[in-house]
Amino acid sequence: MSLIRSFDTLLNRTTMYRVLVYSLSIVLAGGFILSFFNMTSFGVIHLAVSVILLSLACFATNRLLAYAFGVPANHESSIITTLILACIVQPPETIPRMYAVVLVGVIAMASKYLLALHRQHVFNPAAIAALIVGTAGLLPVTWWIATPALIPVTILLGLCILRKTRHFQLFGLFLFATLATMIGVGLLHGESVSSTLSTSLTSWPIVFFGTMMLTEPLTMPSEKTYQGFYAVLVGVIFASQLNSGLISTSPQLALIIGNAFAFAINPRGRFMLTLKSKHEIAPHVYDFKFAVTGAGIDKTVRYLPGQFLDWTLPHVGFDARGNRRTFTIASSPTESTLNLGVKFPDPSSAYKTALRDMKVGDVITTSRLSGHFVMPRDTKQKLVFIAGGIGITPFRSMAKYSIDTKTTRDVTLFHLINTAADAVYQADFKAAAKVGWTTYSIVGTGKLPPNTKGWVGELTPKIIQDTCDDIRDYTFYISGPPPMVDHYVALLKSLGCKRSHIVTDFFSGY
Repeated sequence: MSLIRSFDTLLNRTTMYRVLVYSLSIVLAGGFILSFFNMTSFGVIHLAVSVILLSLACFATNRLLAYAFGVPANHESSIITTLILACIVQPPETIPRMYAVVLVGVIAMASKYLLALHRQHVFNPAAIAALIVGTAGLLPVTWWIATPALIPVTILLGLCILRKTRHFQLFGLFLFATLATMIGVGLLHGESVSSTLSTSLTSWPIVFFGTMMLTEPLTMPSEKTYQGFYAVLVGVIFASQLNSGLISTSPQLALIIGNAFAFAINPRGRFMLTLKSKHEIAPHVYDFKFAVTGAGIDKTVRYLPGQFLDWTLPHVGFDARGNRRTFTIASSPTESTLNLGVKFPDPSSAYKTALRDMKVGDVITTSRLSGHFVMPRDTKQKLVFIAGGIGITPFRSMAKYSIDTKTTRDVTLFHLINTAADAVYQADFKAAAKVGWTTYSIVGTGKLPPNTKGWVGELTPKIIQDTCDDIRDYTFYISGPPPMVDHYVALLKSLGCKRSHIVTDFFSGY
């Protein structure tokens, strides 16, 4: 158990983009090893040429079009797209094929800007590029990465990605739909179930596709309600093996259709925000207030308390963590500004350094409004909120919304902090007492904040039991680092709380 917690801590300190870059790089390194020992249909030099050409094409196209469209260039996007394409297109062995490799890189990155609606790209860049060049017959899209020798490595890295994103259910539904469809198709062709499963798991890119491409956040449904349908839809098309002349089903076509479905149901809009003010509200914790200056649809960001956005900064110093992060909105929809509460470690990443150094009037871009960590519609439902550190931000949004709308709820909030100085947004939570909120601070060391109810030590089972007359009547919301979230989920379940009555939010690492 301690090993899992240590692994989760490591993942929590690493951004999703960096985890994906590392995973793809390791898989690709495995391809280089296999090609060096002549265990692939191409040579190691051909694979090296493919990676170099794709890197140059993706990077140059991304920078050029970002400049032309006046938007920040996401460095991690070109890196990830390069690595994915290198794993799925056939490495070139002729000069014309080299040109085709450059073209697929250009198409992939251009799709982000040219195949975009409401300032949001619609399709997975690698998938749309592979579909275009494959359909046109310019370059074989062989998914060579789906070789038995790389399956163990791909599975291990895929599990790391799923653990990081918490998309096990999404992948499980995709896997079930894929295998069920393949078995059905195999039976129609007189193949045994065992033979079909063996071929499917060793010769199809199920794990690579399902963990490293299907879960791309920008082109999948943002709402959990629709993610299951998305996974099943893509899985069925992925495995259907239909051929109607010009168009044949393929992994890339399956993902493109899934992306189109996701775009149709996702909240739309890319918002330009201008910094109005920033204040240090605790040691190394800043509150930023932004005004909406432009949007994909209009100039209003319509969100629910507790939801999050992707925040993209221009001119971030280049590092492997990129220039985009996911942050929960700390303000209420009733407020005129969009607020952000962020803790800055020392030292901070290039992104956080650039964010902290923003000046009034500077602009940041946001997109992908999402999140199911919102209060239930039933205002009579008893709620207990547990926040770890800066995980308090969604609860500040909820508290302010309750105050402004005069919505009374039975809410008990526990804020877990290291020292009394880490207590933030105290005035808002004090005001929320008028609408049924009771707030406690639990300080790991030192004294409680002034005029604050709470304890020194930890949130114990006894405290929870004393707070809840019958734990089965409450719904619990937990926000904080994954190890903390996992700890309290297990604790609540041990006290008799149903998992369906526990709503979790966690920091995926930024």
